[in-house]
Amino acid sequence: ALMVGTAGTFTSCKDYDDDIENLDKKTSDLNTQLTTLQSALDAAKSDIAAAKSAADAAKEAAATAKAEAIQAAVDKVNEMLKDAPSQEALDALKTQISAIETNLATISGTVDANAAAIAQLKIQMVAVEKYKELIDANAEEIDKINVAITAINKAMEDVATTADVKAIDDKVTAIAAQISSINDGLVTLLTKELRSLVFYPELYVGGIEATEYEAMRYTYKKTSTTTEIEFYDEHSPAVKCVITEPVANWNYVDDKKDVFAPIDTVKYHMNPSSALIDKLADLSFVSRETEYITRANDSKLKFKVENMEQKKDGFISVGYSLDKTVIYDKKYDNAEKGEASIFALSANVKKADKDTTITSDYAMAYISEVTPMAIAYKSNDLVDGRVNTAVECSTANNPDELWTSVKDAITHAPTLQVAYDESIDLKKVLATHYDWNTETKNKGTHKIWPYGAEAKFGLKYDFALIQYKTGNNVTSDSKYVQQDITSGVITPSIVNEKGETLNQQGISSVGKRPLIRVRVLDNQDRVVLVGYIKLQIIKEAGYKITDEFPKDAKFGCDGVKLDLTWAEISYQLLENTATQSKDEFDALYKFTQNNSVGTQFELTSSNEWKAITDAKKIYGEVEEVADPHGTTNTILRWTLSISDMQRIYQESDSHSKTIYVRYESKQGETANAPIYMPLKATVLKPVGAVKTKIAEYWYENGTTTRLNVAYPKDDGNTLQYVVELDQVWEVVGDANKPQFGPTAGFASYTDAIFAKQAANSAAGGYKYFFAATNDEYELPATGTLAKPGYFLYVDNTKATDIFAKQYDASYDNTLEYALKSDQGVYTNTKLYAGKTRAAKVEIAEINQATGKITYKQNSTSEFLLNYYGHSNAQLVAQIGVVPYTPCAIAMATQNSVYPAKFLRPIDANPVEDGEFTDAEANGSKLNIADLFHFSDWRDKKFVDFDADPVDYSNAWLFAYYNVKQVKVLIDKITTDMNGHDINNKLLSQVSTKVKFSQLNPSGADVTGTGVTVSFAAYNKQSAGTKATYDAIKAAMGQIKYENNGNNVGTFKVRIPVEFTYDWGVIQKVWVDCVVKNTIGNN
Repeated sequence: ALMVGTAGTFTSCKDYDDDIENLDKKTSDLNTQLTTLQSALDAAKSDIAAAKSAADAAKEAAATAKAEAIQAAVDKVNEMLKDAPSQEALDALKTQISAIETNLATISGTVDANAAAIAQLKIQMVAVEKYKELIDANAEEIDKINVAITAINKAMEDVATTADVKAIDDKVTAIAAQISSINDGLVTLLTKELRSLVFYPELYVGGIEATEYEAMRYTYKKTSTTTEIEFYDEHSPAVKCVITEPVANWNYVDDKKDVFAPIDTVKYHMNPSSALIDKLADLSFVSRETEYITRANDSKLKFKVENMEQKKDGFISVGYSLDKTVIYDKKYDNAEKGEASIFALSANVKKADKDTTITSDYAMAYISEVTPMAIAYKSNDLVDGRVNTAVECSTANNPDELWTSVKDAITHAPTLQVAYDESIDLKKVLATHYDWNTETKNKGTHKIWPYGAEAKFGLKYDFALIQYKTGNNVTSDSKYVQQDITSGVITPSIVNEKGETLNQQGISSVGKRPLIRVRVLDNQDRVVLVGYIKLQIIKEAGYKITDEFPKDAKFGCDGVKLDLTWAEISYQLLENTATQSKDEFDALYKFTQNNSVGTQFELTSSNEWKAITDAKKIYGEVEEVADPHGTTNTILRWTLSISDMQRIYQESDSHSKTIYVRYESKQGETANAPIYMPLKATVLKPVGAVKTKIAEYWYENGTTTRLNVAYPKDDGNTLQYVVELDQVWEVVGDANKPQFGPTAGFASYTDAIFAKQAANSAAGGYKYFFAATNDEYELPATGTLAKPGYFLYVDNTKATDIFAKQYDASYDNTLEYALKSDQGVYTNTKLYAGKTRAAKVEIAEINQATGKITYKQNSTSEFLLNYYGHSNAQLVAQIGVVPYTPCAIAMATQNSVYPAKFLRPIDANPVEDGEFTDAEANGSKLNIADLFHFSDWRDKKFVDFDADPVDYSNAWLFAYYNVKQVKVLIDKITTDMNGHDINNKLLSQVSTKVKFSQLNPSGADVTGTGVTVSFAAYNKQSAGTKATYDAIKAAMGQIKYENNGNNVGTFKVRIPVEFTYDWGVIQKVWVDCVVKNTIGNN
């Protein structure tokens, strides 16, 4: 049957690099195939004509329908061929395809009626999509052709199928297979064929993408002769040791220098990420020396591909090496003189019958050098294996580097231990120190290669024993381990009666000290590094450690004694750790101490226990409280001073510290393993809060207190402005005083200790002070009042702790640190005010022994006190109260600072209905006393004009507060005349004809000097009468208004008046009055 296959979905690609001549040939082939198809159809028509004579009408109709369908298909093919590219179009395509990087596999074979679409596919992928759409669009016609062919076959059952029809069927089948093959080829092309490589930089040098290549430069060693073979060990008295090993096996000196060029790796992005490179031989490097501006030459560095690894993430890692001789002579510049060695990776890619080279971008090779320095014990804190500075490289005691000579190893204590019934693998405890000479972040000295990392540079470890004899009995200590240690594993052994090493472990090897040689060899087996280990065989390896002994340490003046109980010692030390009875333990172990004080230890990062000698790391003293008789267990006592506890508290968030003390074997270091005991102290501190307030003494939601002069008394005065700060707290015992509620259970922090008020008491107590928040506080503006231009100051703004460091005296800091109550901010007894710190004046003082605050009397204090009315007082002092211990440590206390407002003793409140009338005979006059209503800090009115009848009972207060002068500031009068602002326009700037003056009681003009008065005779409550007020009013005098000019309309004036009393001049007092228009001139 005739079948037309449908092409699969094609994946678009960037470009094609086909042979254009192939397109010419394919177009010619299309025409040939069309001719063949036409011939086949003609033959089918002839067969149909023969069938008409042998079949019935139905069969003829079927054959005719089939012929018509076939003719329609031929017409469709002809129409499609019209779209075939012309020669001119093909020529134009040659220019367009010249830059295409990859080739499309050669398409061979014949193409049916869809040839035009396939040709378009080769030109551009858009045509591919059109081709698919064309096939889909003609699916119905193709189905009809197949149906017609079936009908013809049925109608021609007796007619044999012609060879031409069969040929057509075969060709169509072949074309369908060919299209499928083309699709598979395109998928392969699009997903696996490498099209580009992009360098993945790990470094930039002078803005150039680069990779760092680490070459190893080193000096190898040779053996040397010596006659020095006797050494004395570290014992006292020292023991003689004689080296019996041939000198050539242990005495080395430097020989010559050499360089090793290792295999390093660079990475590239592949495009596409799924691309595959068939074999290593397809890769090579291109390199050259380039000068940034002028020249480029062949590279001195020869790059060689060593290996490759392709990753699924689209990266390819390529191992490479460089020419050793170039590195040895340093014939590279690292761009130091404007020159650089650059390289690129080339990949050979097969495309059809052609080879194509894909070359990456160029990058710089930056050469750095590493040099092996020493064999050492491995650090416990390696980072990425190689970037951690070595631990304790320069420490003389227990260094982490191996001894570099036999002499050093013999004359010093052993640096490794192994139990007699165990083994030790040196590969697990050794590392190589190296220097890295580079300008990158990798630069450093005595960096670490863990065991195995050295292999990159062709290095390897080598292990051997050095035989020697000790003492007068010439014991061969190195015989007490298995003699073959080439694997690096050391296994203690015993010897027989002939001094031969047996393959058996036993207690007789305890105490012996085999001497081990460790070498690092290069790739030619030359010695690069050598080190020596004196190994000590012991009864028990390492150390034992008990469970932690946690204790709470309550902070206080006398420190604390933390005892480990007999039960704790029994269970945690004897039972669980030593697994011995008291008598056995006492016989085998002793407490490690110096002058009866236990030695404190720390475990270093290299897993070594070291006695602590730095006083900053020692916390308190641990002593053994021994009882060698009977069955009583010995205990340990840890004594911490207040300084020890404070250090512990502030040095960790948990306020805890764990120290280690030790029990060591009485039989020496080779016997029983030492036992370390962790003692943990958690320091606890008390806190409190100031209480209990008397609510009626507190204002503004119970946050603020008020300070005032003494309340009025007959014949009294206000000259002593003194207030007891304790009065705002409830009575405790027989007196008002604050309470602090300290946490219970702290001997130095109790209510009884804090009950006494004292500046500095050896028994503890409490005291008031001016808080640091007062310092540089600017007194504010309020309402119509501008800022007065003054600041408050105190002597100290910081608290000092027991270590002489300073902190803010906040609640948190008082808890965190041990702040001294007899220093710093807690000693602030004086409050100052001034426009600058240099010009400050004392305005208040606290007596810390009595708790009384005194407001000072001077021009500054008087000005500030009188600047604000008592109902809007802004002269505020921040008062602190601190409870402290007998050792003068402040307790952290909530609510310990509060504001206290200094109240102005009296206010002069202006009356709004003062009125002058223009053109009155002898001028218009008003009594000054009628223009102001007075009250004191208690809101007591001197005369209550709102009462009915008027209440004069407090008129005597003019005398008590000693109002002694009244002065009208005539030259400061302002007006709204002529539309001006009464707030700032002086009357004298508007009119010289309008005149105000101040008159004394006799009517004399006292303008500029004011009226001095004395009301002392009325300084008693019984003088609170109308007659007293009338006399006072008369004594204050009057203000007189005159107009020497033309008639005027109504206007207002603001008249400032100064009232002087015992506490100075009431500031910012004025009265607004109306001047009515000229009489009879409305």
